[in-house]
Amino acid sequence: VASRLAEAGFSTLLLDAGPDIADIDEPSFGNVTQNYVQTPLFWSLANINPHISWDYKVEADGKVEIPYPRKAAIGGSAVGNAMIAVYPYPGFFDSLSELT
Repeated sequence: VASRLAEAGFSTLLLDAGPDIADIDEPSFGNVTQNYVQTPLFWSLANINPHISWDYKVEADGKVEIPYPRKAAIGGSAVGNAMIAVYPYPGFFDSLSELT
């Protein structure tokens, strides 16, 4: 959106929280954050990495805490993308069209 507004001549300001993952120095993790976010297999490791995770949790029924992964790096939650696609069953859209 910001780039389209800028192309149309508007002034824009884009704010993002956190460091660039390429600039993170992590002695305890062996400087592997960049590999975590570039390799879908390591998605779960990126979620627990304290250098880039906000560590949010959602409380369900006042008892259960469910992890709600959000990233504290440039790119936000896209940094923790697992590249998982879930496709609907073949008749899903037919049944949805009948409901609407």
